[in-house]
This record gives sequence, C-alpha cells and structure tokens, in this order.
Amino acid sequence: MTPYPDPQVRAVVDAADLTRITPPDLYGIDCLGLADFGDGAEWLALLAAPPSRRLIVVSRSDHCPTRQALQAAYPALAHLLSDFPYPSPGHHRIIIGVVELHLIIQQPWHSFDGYVDGWWGPQPEVIQPLRHFTRPLAHGAQRVAVIGAGLSGTQTADALRRRGAQVVLMDPAPASGASGNAQGMLYIAPQREPTPASLFWLQAFEHALRSYRECPHFHPSGLFCMAEHADQIPKLQTLMAAIKRPPEQVRFMDADQASVQLGQRARLGGLFWPQSGWMEVAERVKSEAARLDCQALTALDIREHDDGIVITTDGGDYSVDAVVLANATAVRQFAPDWLRVQAVRGQISRRRADQAVTSAVCGEGYLTPAAADGYMSFGASFNPKDDGTDLRAEDDADNDRRVRELVELGDPGKPGASRASVRCASPDYLPIVGRLPDDDWIQGLAKLRTDAKWRPPHPMQGWRRIAVNVGHGSRGLTSTPLCADLVAADLTGEPLPIAKGLFEHLTPARFLIRALKRNQL
Repeated sequence: MTPYPDPQVRAVVDAADLTRITPPDLYGIDCLGLADFGDGAEWLALLAAPPSRRLIVVSRSDHCPTRQALQAAYPALAHLLSDFPYPSPGHHRIIIGVVELHLIIQQPWHSFDGYVDGWWGPQPEVIQPLRHFTRPLAHGAQRVAVIGAGLSGTQTADALRRRGAQVVLMDPAPASGASGNAQGMLYIAPQREPTPASLFWLQAFEHALRSYRECPHFHPSGLFCMAEHADQIPKLQTLMAAIKRPPEQVRFMDADQASVQLGQRARLGGLFWPQSGWMEVAERVKSEAARLDCQALTALDIREHDDGIVITTDGGDYSVDAVVLANATAVRQFAPDWLRVQAVRGQISRRRADQAVTSAVCGEGYLTPAAADGYMSFGASFNPKDDGTDLRAEDDADNDRRVRELVELGDPGKPGASRASVRCASPDYLPIVGRLPDDDWIQGLAKLRTDAKWRPPHPMQGWRRIAVNVGHGSRGLTSTPLCADLVAADLTGEPLPIAKGLFEHLTPARFLIRALKRNQL
C-alpha cells in the first residue's frame, strides 16, 4: 500500500471533486482512505452518476461498530448492510456494484494491501513489521488459464471474469473429483480463540453465504452442528459468547429444540446456523463449467517466460499472462517439490428415506435433507494417504453408524448409489492459495536453515506467473468462494479481500519457508 500519501492530494473523477465531499460521520472510525481504480469512479456511489471503474474505500476502527451504526453512517448501503455479517475483529468487505467498502476492525493499517490515494481524518501511522516477503502491488494479468473445473476452478474462473480478465477454463471431465458429489454442506466449526485458522474459516463461511445467495443449487435449510458428546455443550456456549454473532446468524439449541428443527429426534444439542444449508454440488459445478465454456483439454506442460506462459495441451498451445492450478492433487505435476498436498479418500453414502431431516446436520458425520430425487447423502469416510475410489461396504456401514449417532431415523430406507472420491488436503488443513514464489527465494532466505527467527532486511518479492488454489479438503463449499476472489485479486492487481497477515497463512510460500527452517531444501 502507499503508507504516507499527501492528504491534500485527491483523485478527481469525471463527476466529482473529492476535496468537496464530506464523508459520513462513522461511529468509532478514526480514518477513511480512498483507493481509486480509474477515471469515472464516484465515492461510495453517493452521487447520481454510477461509477464505471472499481473504487475501494477503506475504513479502520479500534471498535466494532454495530450494524445499526453502519446503516446510519451509510444509508445508501442499508439494503446490503442488513445481510452483512456482524462486524467482528478482522477484515470485512461490502461490494455494491464496482464500489468496495473495506472495514478493518482492530487491525493495523498495514493489514490492508492496496494503494491508498487519500485520507480523511488523521493521517495513519503505518509501522511495517519485518516480513519474509511482500506481495507485489501490480501484476494486471488479463489472459489467464485455469486448470481444473471443480468447485475451486469454476469459482476462480468466474472471479477472474468478473474482474475483466479473459479466461480459458481447462478440464476434460468437470466435476469428476470430490466436486462431483450429489450433495454437500456449507460447513462451519469456529474456534473460541481467534487463531488465523479460526478467523479464516469464519470469514470464508460468511463470504460463501453471500456468494451463494442467488445460486439456484443452494438450499438454505439451515445447518445444525451437534455436539459430539455431552461434555462439549458448555464449550459451545462459551464459543457463542466468543464469536459474538447475532441470533439470526447462529444460536444454541438443546436436543429438544434441535429435534423440532430437524423433524427427527436429535441425540444432543449444538449450534444452529439458520442461513447455512446444502448444495447440489455436481449440478452446480457442471452448470458453471458450461457457462464458463470449459474446454475439454488436458494440460501437458507449462513453460514460463518473461512475458507470459505457454501451456501445451492435448489440443494445442495456449499463450496466457498467468495460470491458476486448481486441479487438486494433480497439482503435483506442475508444482515444486516443497509444495506438498495430501490425498484423503472419502466415501459418501446415499439412501432414500421416508423420514428425512429438514435441515442439514453434522457432528462426527453429517446428513443432508433429501434432494429432488428423494435421496439423502451422509457420511463421510476419512482416509488420509488413500487415493482409491473403489466402493467399500465397510465404509457404508461406518457411515450408517455415524448417522445413527446424530439422529433417530428409524428404518434407514433403500440404499442408493454410494460414491468415493479423493479430496486434496494441505499439511496444516488450510487451503493453499496464491502465486508461487520464484526460485530466488531459496537463496535469499537460506539463513532460515540455521536461524528460524531470522527476517531478511529486504523482504522477498519475486513471484511467478503460476498460482494455485488447492487444499480445500472436505470444506471446499465453504472456502472456495473467498479463495477464488483472493487469487483473482492477486493476479489482477486489486487489494486482497483478506488482511495481509491472514494471507501469509494461505500463500504457498509458507511451505517453502517451513522447508527451509527444517533444512529440507
């Protein structure tokens, strides 16, 4: 970002002189910054003429403003704020057309990664901590290839197109992996402590809710997360107080209340997320692949040069500015050896039951409401380091056991077609998202082999034109919308939709740094 812009310099756009605009009186917000992405933009869409280019407005606060205070401050955005997540500490984003409002709550200014053209309020003090690397602010990829047409690949291609990039999506068989399941849940299991993983999954969940709001394949039936044992219930109630979400987003239910909600007898109480639900995953992915004109191509080779990338496929060569590998465990074909992903086999069972739950439910296992064909999905097995897709009777039996520990369904009904697939997981169970660092990093960070706490005097900033979006494990429905926007923003030069500190826990560069610290490179 530009840490110390001249506060007297304002971007002047076609229909507005920003020096003459008085910003709203924001409750508890000490500074307001503007990042302008081109002529014709208008601040916060408050003027009559609509903006024609992306405009970023950044607000920072040491307090968590209430939704009512935000609605009073931004009356033009009231209809969006009514659905916006409760502003807890972290980095939040509201999009209205081509205008983005970033709320940075209880985070330092340097957590925003983008150019800032002007400030209202006191000029912020930006103290940049010593870092292993920094993200280059300008890349501007206009032609991008996305390899892999599952949840991750289709949403990445869509996010790039929404930012004006020309995208070719490649996959000979869309939705053939874990994204080919008939049903999946929008799952959330936050932690009491605000760890990077907990912050990511909570932000990803709320981002996914907004992304799927208009999706015809998403069914907002609600999601009941049942305690795995009775001793866990007090911890869930403590968690409710820690995450500070209003009852319309999450509330505690005892076993009797949950039974009424599910339409079947629940074994224990837990947390109910009313806005969550389940997705017709395979139908969603196939529909998106068709809309995005997915090409039935297999990538055979990727050659990177100074001006771009040449991808050799079984249908010819393609020249692009950048490529995104969203092909799950097949990423090993093109990624460096230090980027390690793990295959996790999962078998999902299906049954046609007269007695089905009305809301999705999860615990040790999970169960969805019945789809249009009358079958419900449940499971799933979890077999790390197993890439087999054969159907196994013992897995179906174990899935039956998991369901019976959730609800009392009586007769399980007529068996349906089970399905086994391979999920792609990372060693730390966080997605791997963003551009790959270039080979110079190994030499530039070599001192980490003998001093794990060392930081370079000048952060590394060499990045390749190859990005990845993999490692979503069994929670791809939750993580892929936010990660798609993250990759697209990184490649097209937009500010990241998450704080820089959180980005550092998702970037593939984290594994190169860990390998150096362990003297594995």
